[in-house]
Amino acid sequence: MSIVQILRAVSDSLPGSKSNFLSKIAFAPPASLIALLATMATANSQGPPGSGTYGIQSGSYRQDGGFVGSIDYPLPNAEQAFVSLVTDPGSGLAELSFLDQHRKAVFLRLTNGVLSGNTLRFQYLTTHPYGADLPPAWVDYTVTNQAGSLAISGSMTSSPVCCDIPYLFAHSDVKTSFVPSLSIRVVSGVELCWDSASNQNYQVQYHSNLLGSFWVDLGAPVRGDGALTCVTDAAVPKQPRRFYRLVTWP
Repeated sequence: MSIVQILRAVSDSLPGSKSNFLSKIAFAPPASLIALLATMATANSQGPPGSGTYGIQSGSYRQDGGFVGSIDYPLPNAEQAFVSLVTDPGSGLAELSFLDQHRKAVFLRLTNGVLSGNTLRFQYLTTHPYGADLPPAWVDYTVTNQAGSLAISGSMTSSPVCCDIPYLFAHSDVKTSFVPSLSIRVVSGVELCWDSASNQNYQVQYHSNLLGSFWVDLGAPVRGDGALTCVTDAAVPKQPRRFYRLVTWP
């Protein structure tokens, strides 16, 4: 069993409302908050990498040059927590951007990716990330679809020019998981919804305070059908707050 989604909901006496996680996580009354964090794999491993936002799960980022010399950063971190992939089936080209923890783009953005099977290859000459007056940089990245997750490795390399300017930017063994669009409806209880994969079994669980490791199943497992799937947790007296997570079963 692998955890692919953690949902946090504060559900004390909320009026009817609906919010999309990708654009808003708080709504009236101001004291009430429902926040969702999700990573879920939904695509076929044999198909091409799909457009969307992916959460970085593991890997490393290396930068050579500058005052610090060579340094490796474990991923994810605050500067690189997500990636955004946009593919154009018509042209077979793609763009990939690394995003920070607030899903804002950082400087490293890959363009002109060529699609072949379940793999994207980014290979081209581009301007140096630190300025067009510096030597150009060669981009060589590979992105592979692995059951709805992306495996990313590659580098952007330029010629060393000065002690304070990096010349190598590289990612190694970066693993990501697809972050689906989620919606939530609060009426007399909390309705949790996600985009399910066909024939995938899911189990929603909750915890009252996160102080222990014991999670309680919310109802029976749910089998996905490739469409939006929802479960509802009725309002519970004397429990103003609950934490939710969604796990997958074989």
